[in-house]
Amino acid sequence: MSSSTLMDGIKRLGLFEGVKAYQGIKQKKTAIRFPELSHPVNLRPGSSDYKVLKQVFMRGEYDIDFPFSPQYIIDGGANIGLFAILFANRVKDASIVSIEPESGNFRQLQMNIRPYANVIPVQAGLWNKQCHLEVVKDGLEAWGFMVKETTASEDTFPAISINDIQKNYNWPHIDIVKLDVEGAEEKIFESNYEWLAKTKVLIIELHDELLPGSSKTFRKAISEYDFTETQLGENLIFRNNRFN
Repeated sequence: MSSSTLMDGIKRLGLFEGVKAYQGIKQKKTAIRFPELSHPVNLRPGSSDYKVLKQVFMRGEYDIDFPFSPQYIIDGGANIGLFAILFANRVKDASIVSIEPESGNFRQLQMNIRPYANVIPVQAGLWNKQCHLEVVKDGLEAWGFMVKETTASEDTFPAISINDIQKNYNWPHIDIVKLDVEGAEEKIFESNYEWLAKTKVLIIELHDELLPGSSKTFRKAISEYDFTETQLGENLIFRNNRFN
């Protein structure tokens, strides 16, 4: 682990808490506490969970200022639920739908969000239509699994669109959509992306390195709406000027 992780933690959490978190990561503890969370984060030994943890809680890649209190949040590509529990602590009355397709990640997500009644876990893959999907691992770590369309079988899971989520939960709009979907943005933004007009903030990580050209589809879709773009870490942040 590089010294930059320690410095990131100290900068974000303060000296004592930063060093404490760093030591927990270095020692590969399976439960690590952070001062901003009411419950510890649960991690799998020898997994990529620690990489995701460093991004969220040491580097603060979701420390974004919002001029509103988010009530309706979609966590797409939830992995083990770190984004969800961060915002469940920040906005205790928010409704958060966390979508994760891969079974191992989903079980860990369920463990992490169990204390938070306002987080709804959904084992599915975000897509632009209803269909069946399967996980494509191909040697990728747990944070980088991709999915593809397939025929129904016992090893597949359902796809769900963001339009479906908004409709199913009867949300008047969406405050935050966070997408870290390992190239699935190519399909999500291919069609049926009318939900963008009703979304205040989109946080997305693009993955041309996994699926070359996938960001082109996204860029074409987002250009149809009036968003202002900024960046924090690996995330691109799009704020809908319609809601300003």
